[in-house]
Amino acid sequence: QVLMTIDTFKNAGKYLYDERVTTKSIKTAIIGCIGELDGSALPPREVGWTSFYRWLSGSSAVKRQKWRDEVLGTKRSDFQVFAQKLHTLSKSAEASIAVISSDNQLLASNLRLSRIDVS
Repeated sequence: QVLMTIDTFKNAGKYLYDERVTTKSIKTAIIGCIGELDGSALPPREVGWTSFYRWLSGSSAVKRQKWRDEVLGTKRSDFQVFAQKLHTLSKSAEASIAVISSDNQLLASNLRLSRIDVS
C-alpha cells in the first residue's frame, strides 16, 4: 500500500494533465466541492461551534463566497496549470512525500526503496 500511495502522489500531475480530466469530471468535482463547502443545515449545537471555529480562523462570509466563486469558475486549463506545477515539483530534488502507515508496511516498502525514513 505504501508504494502505491507514493506512486499515486508522484504521478498526480501526469494524471491531471492527461485527457482523462474531462469537462464532465470537472463539473462533478465542482459539485462535490461546493457540497462539502456548504454542507447541509447544521444542528444548533454545531452552528455555535462552526461560528466559533470560523472566528478563530479568521474566516468570513466574504472569503467563503470568494472561494465558492473560484471553485465554480474552475476550468480544465486550471487543472493543467496545477498539473504542471505538480509535475515540476515531483522532479525536484527538494520534493518529498510523507506517508502515514504501520511500521511493518514501511519496513517492507523500505526493502524496495532505500529512501523511506521510518520515524
